[in-house]
Amino acid sequence: DRELEADVFEELDAEHQVEFLRSRSDADAATILARMAPDDVADVVTELDQERRVPILGLLPPDQERKVRTLLGYNSSTAG
Repeated sequence: DRELEADVFEELDAEHQVEFLRSRSDADAATILARMAPDDVADVVTELDQERRVPILGLLPPDQERKVRTLLGYNSSTAG
């Protein structure tokens, strides 16, 4: 159940969230992050390497991606 998985994910500490995302595909990671508030997503993805962060952000729903990128301080036309 994706909803339950997202709920449990949000309760993990940052270290375990990153470990969890590293074990998932970009698409799976984006699906989980898409269920979270943009500020929470921004906090989590800052812990990922840029090579991993950029593709995951690109798979988020457009409105959420824009909000997260704004929080991170760069937009979709930026290389990262």
